[in-house]
Amino acid sequence: MQRTVAISNNSANTSAQAILVAEKKNPDWKVVNVKEHSKHWGITMNKQ
Repeated sequence: MQRTVAISNNSANTSAQAILVAEKKNPDWKVVNVKEHSKHWGITMNKQ
């Protein structure tokens, strides 16, 4: 299973911060890809 989430650039300045926020909000999911967009981080996650 796969899911895509968006984390605002205001809440995470770097990709590493965005990964931490995404994994905290989605337990049992692991980040596999991060893309930077103009106002958010697009994060793809897989179910563990």
